[in-house]
Amino acid sequence: MKSRSHIGFWLLVFLCAIFVVPYFVRGVEMRARLEHEVAAIQHALGSRIGSGVVEKANAVYSATVVASGLRTAMDDLKHTQQDQELAQRIGTTILAEAAMGIDSYLQALSMQLYAVILRGTVVLMWVLMLAPFAGAVLIDGYATRAKKFENLGFQNPTAFALGIHVVVVVSAIPFLYIVAPFSISPLFMPYWAVAAALPLSFAIQHMQPVLTR
Repeated sequence: MKSRSHIGFWLLVFLCAIFVVPYFVRGVEMRARLEHEVAAIQHALGSRIGSGVVEKANAVYSATVVASGLRTAMDDLKHTQQDQELAQRIGTTILAEAAMGIDSYLQALSMQLYAVILRGTVVLMWVLMLAPFAGAVLIDGYATRAKKFENLGFQNPTAFALGIHVVVVVSAIPFLYIVAPFSISPLFMPYWAVAAALPLSFAIQHMQPVLTR
């Protein structure tokens, strides 16, 4: 699989998971998970940074999902108490259960969108904080590559392709974290950065020269 196809596959998985996860996780369970996750973020990152992340996520959710009318549209699609009573009185049991299932899905989807924004904010915060580490990895990889050139070392195309594929797979982990249906500590990101640094540096070392001397 080419790197571009590889990236496209993981982006498709990410987008599908946003809408598929609420189908399997009830709204009540999603709400409990969000409350636990907000507390975990504030505990893991400290009251100052953690509260700032939550406030930023709230602002983005209000500016996008609420301000765009998407939240109102989902609320309007929910069945009222009268609709549910009418479905139970004149409809079949399957119809009543379907109405309850739709309401549960819409409730879970609304909270899933907030969870995506919340976790996306956490990932963005870590990316900014880990930017110096990423810069050091790039410099180390290019320095090792330059040393190989000076010593007439061999840049293996297969090793480069393998390293890039591993980098793409590891880079998909934060996206999977954003849509995961269970709680994950936000402190996993530094460990992810170390795991991503090794194949990235390896791929850079074996990157083929664009211009020959």
